[in-house]
Amino acid sequence: MVWRRIHIYSHTPLSGLHAVIQVAMGRDDAHLYEFGAQWETYGHSGREPSAYTVAQMLPEAGSGAGYVARAEKS
Repeated sequence: MVWRRIHIYSHTPLSGLHAVIQVAMGRDDAHLYEFGAQWETYGHSGREPSAYTVAQMLPEAGSGAGYVARAEKS
C-alpha cells in the first residue's frame, strides 16, 4: 500500500486537489479522474470539479471521499 499525507486549504477547488494528489504521488496527470462523496461525483462523469471546493465536498470534519484516476485522457 502506498499513501501520502497532504495538507490543503478547505477553499481549494477539487481540480486543485487533483493536481496536488498527482504531484504527491509522482503522477503525470495523464488520466481522467473522479471524486466521490455524499452520493455525488465530481470530475469526469460528474459535477465540474473546478466549481466545487474541498469544503463543499466534505462539509463535516471526519467525513471522507473517494478518488479514482481512470484510463488515459484522449
